[in-house]
Amino acid sequence: MSATPLRVLHVLGELRHSGAEVMLAVAAPLFREQGVTADVLSTGSERVGRFADRLAQAGYRVHHIPFARSPAFFWRLWKLLRTGYDAVHIHTERATFWVGLTVRAAGVPVMLKSIHNAFSFTGGLRLRRAVQRHLLAWIGLRQISVSRSVQETERHHFGLETPVIHNWFDLARFHPPSEPERQRAREAQQAGDDDVVLVSLGNCNAFKNHGELLRALALVPAARRPLYLHAGEEEPGNPERELARSLGILGRVRFLGSVEDVPGLLHAADGFVMPSLREGLPISALEALATGLPAILSDVDGLRDLRPMFPGLIYADPSAQAICEAIRSFLDLDVEARRRLGRGSPSIAAREYEVRAGVEGYVRVYRGL
Repeated sequence: MSATPLRVLHVLGELRHSGAEVMLAVAAPLFREQGVTADVLSTGSERVGRFADRLAQAGYRVHHIPFARSPAFFWRLWKLLRTGYDAVHIHTERATFWVGLTVRAAGVPVMLKSIHNAFSFTGGLRLRRAVQRHLLAWIGLRQISVSRSVQETERHHFGLETPVIHNWFDLARFHPPSEPERQRAREAQQAGDDDVVLVSLGNCNAFKNHGELLRALALVPAARRPLYLHAGEEEPGNPERELARSLGILGRVRFLGSVEDVPGLLHAADGFVMPSLREGLPISALEALATGLPAILSDVDGLRDLRPMFPGLIYADPSAQAICEAIRSFLDLDVEARRRLGRGSPSIAAREYEVRAGVEGYVRVYRGL
């Protein structure tokens, strides 16, 4: 591959401890190795985002143009694009069509978009998105799916054929804990020897479906109820915390906010749970599997992609009753049986979702190959 230097701009929303941002931080040295100098644009409407410092430390120059439905936003974006980028990589769904038109008007040679979720949409919105996607393809936007589920959704709902470049995770940070590491992690979370600890990773929004998980926990008899560690930014007003209080389970739920030591949190757990209504290919699930945690997952697009590769996954419909039944089945297993469910997962995750393959795939697109 040519080593000709490239300048790439990544366009995101508010920068949070979330999938695309984490992947960029992990991949920074490999992009540089491939001759790519990359900047990040936050389009957060009110703030650049808490993850901006992490990306800056990784070597990205961070810009902030607050998104607004006004000509001023696109004028500022156009001026930034005219500073000499070779490629623009769009990660947001919001205003993709108009951002893509602005990129083309600015004359950037290569533009692409990662489709990070299985966006099925319905009614008039589906038709509008289909028209927009095909118009963007016509003017040269390469659209790339992060998983087979996303690829199939784009094909079925929008008639769009997209290649797949899988998401990746940080293999250097996520690994099964030694027994001393596990004990220290549990002590840090004040988890007792008899506690069965479940953990979820993910900022709160409707499709993450945390409310149904909380209702499922409330259906588990109090004497058997696991300790649930909820890592991720809450929504304004903390509605999930209020729901846990109203269900009478707040004493067994800990809202931890954004967590820096994610590996340590996973090392403290006995199981990982993700009750989402849809996903693309969630990095948090890959991280959990890389530590050897057994996982309870919703049987939905994005998460189903993991079923053929990882034995021992527990699937449930994304409803409180079904999630409760899956949790109770998990609790019925003894400690050794639980651990066996996830024992082969780290080697599979390392083989299938390694960062270098993803970086090289995107660099080929940046170079127009």
